[in-house]
Amino acid sequence: MQDTFGQEEQMRAREKREMLLISLAGPMTNIGLAILFFLLVFPLVSSKSGSSLWIPAANFAISINLILAAFNMLPFGPLDGKKIFDSNRLVWALVGVPTILVALPVYLGMI
Repeated sequence: MQDTFGQEEQMRAREKREMLLISLAGPMTNIGLAILFFLLVFPLVSSKSGSSLWIPAANFAISINLILAAFNMLPFGPLDGKKIFDSNRLVWALVGVPTILVALPVYLGMI
């Protein structure tokens, strides 16, 4: 006779891990895009050789991606942050809290 209880526990653990990874995909994409745009705009700003159009566009891309990542990491309702928080609070603390803290001054216009 098979141990169905052990199989059910394994399935639940796998589903929980899959939900965590799927929920992390969106915010991590936004964080990655913000980093990419920062790396693209940093040489233009430091050398002052960039076109006047590229720098504001990249700054906007950085800001919007940080704000979207932070909003999505809020642990409320149907947002990914709630799913991540429910799946693994340590992962939420390591990804969500810094993302929210970095995006908050951007959202408030302090940076």
